[in-house]
Amino acid sequence: MSFLHPGAFAGLASILLLILLSLWRRRPTRFVVPSVRLWERIPDRLPPVRSMRRPRAGISLILQILVAAALVTAMAGPGRVRPRPAPRRIAVVVDLSAPMIPRMDDARRELAKLDAADDIVLIESPSLARHEGVGNPAALKPVERAGDPGPALDLAASEAKQLVFVGDRTPAWSPPPGVKLHLVLVGGPLRNVGIVDANVGSGKLFLRLSAPAEVELKLDGRARRLTGSVAYLVEIPEGTSRIEASLAPDEFPADDRVVLEREGGPVEVEFEGRPDRAIRAAIEANPRARIVRNGNPRLRIRVGAPPGPAAAPVVVEIDPAAGVEEWLEPGNLAVAPHPLTRGVEPEDLRFSQVGRLAGPVEAVLIHGPGGVPVAAVRRPGEIVLAVRYASTGWPDRPSFPIFWANVVEYAGFGAGAWRARGLLDEAASRLGTERRPLDPAALGERPLAPVRTDFTGGSIVLAGLLLALLWGVERRSADAE
Repeated sequence: MSFLHPGAFAGLASILLLILLSLWRRRPTRFVVPSVRLWERIPDRLPPVRSMRRPRAGISLILQILVAAALVTAMAGPGRVRPRPAPRRIAVVVDLSAPMIPRMDDARRELAKLDAADDIVLIESPSLARHEGVGNPAALKPVERAGDPGPALDLAASEAKQLVFVGDRTPAWSPPPGVKLHLVLVGGPLRNVGIVDANVGSGKLFLRLSAPAEVELKLDGRARRLTGSVAYLVEIPEGTSRIEASLAPDEFPADDRVVLEREGGPVEVEFEGRPDRAIRAAIEANPRARIVRNGNPRLRIRVGAPPGPAAAPVVVEIDPAAGVEEWLEPGNLAVAPHPLTRGVEPEDLRFSQVGRLAGPVEAVLIHGPGGVPVAAVRRPGEIVLAVRYASTGWPDRPSFPIFWANVVEYAGFGAGAWRARGLLDEAASRLGTERRPLDPAALGERPLAPVRTDFTGGSIVLAGLLLALLWGVERRSADAE
C-alpha cells in the first residue's frame, strides 16, 4: 500500500477531539411532576464523577471515529503499486520504392507479426510519411521510383531505440550508438530484365538494358523492333518529339517501359524576302516561336528570296527563285507521311501554281501532278515548298497553321532538352535476393513498469456509508428519548 499524501494522516488528531467531546457533560433534562414523591422514580441523568474518567464507548462514538479515519485515509490518496509489462517503443521503416512493388504481400505479412499493443511509429521511405501504429498495411502503396532509405532510418532513430527495417535488401546505413536495428528482408529471386539507361544526344538514342533482350521502339508512333543486344544506339529522325521503348512484361514491370519527350524550347524565327502576312500571323500565334531581326535565328523563312546563303539550322524556302524545273497547274495533290505534314489534309492545299523541284530530295512532303515533288526536305534542315497561292487559298484553310506549327516543332528539334519518364537507376533494377523474416522474440521482453491502483474513491465511498449508518443510529437514539 502506498499513499500520495502521507502528511494527511495528521488529520487523525481529529479522533482525539471526538473522544474529548464525548466527555462533555450533557445538560440535565427538566421534568414536571405533580408530586415530589415521584422524584425518586426519575432516573439519575447526571453521571457520577468517576464516569468522567472513563467514557462509555458507544456505537455512535465508534462510527464517528471510523468516519474520520476513512476521510483522512481518502485525503492521503491510498493505492497499490504493482509492476506490469509496458508497451515497447518501436520505430518501423518500410521501403516503398519501386523494387518493393512485387514484394508488398510479403512485407504486409511481416508487419502483421508486430504486436499492436506496442507503441509503434511507422515511417515510409522514401516519402518520410509518418504514422502512429501499424494501421492498415494494405494501404501502403509503393512508388515507381528508386529511393534511399537512409533519411527515413535517421528519422526513425530519433523516435525510438529499437528500429525495424522492412525491405528487399540490406540498407547502406549504420545505427547510431544505443539504437538497435532489426532487418526484415523480403527479397528473393525474380525474373527481371529492365531498361537501366536511356538518353538522346547528337541525334541518336542510347539504350542500355540489365540483360540482353528485345526492345519495341516507337518514334512518334512509328514502331520498330530491336533485337539481340544489351545496348543499342539508334538514329533519331529530325523532328522526332516522343520516343517510347518497352520490353516484354516480367515479374517487375516498373523498369520495362521508358518514354522520352522533348521539352519545348523557344524557337527564334527570322523572315527574308517578300512579306507574307499569313505566315507571319501563323508564327506569331505559336507560343514557342519568337520573331527576331538581324539575330541568330534557329528558323529562317525565305519567301521568294533570291538565291544566297541562309545561315540558320532550319531554312524554309517558299516560291524559290531557283531549283524549280517548271511551274505547273496544281491538279491532284497528295500529302506524303512526314512529321511536317502531320494533320495536313490534301483538300486544304489550294495553290494557284506548283513547281517541279529539281535535283534529289531526302523526303517528299507533297506530290504534284504525275507524282512529281512540289514540296520536300532537300537535306536535313532545308525545306522547300515550290508553291504559289492567293491569300484566300491555302492560308484560309485549317491545314495552314497546322503546317507551320509542325515547322516550328521541327525547327525546335535540338533546342529543347529530352526528359525521360519511367527510368529507374540500375540499382533499383537489381532486385534484392535476401530473405530474413521477423522474429518477434528478437525485440525482447516488454519492460516492467509500475502501475498504481488508486483506492481514494473507495475510501470516500466507505466514509459515505459510515456517515449514513451514523445518521441512522443518531436518529434512532433521538426517537428513543
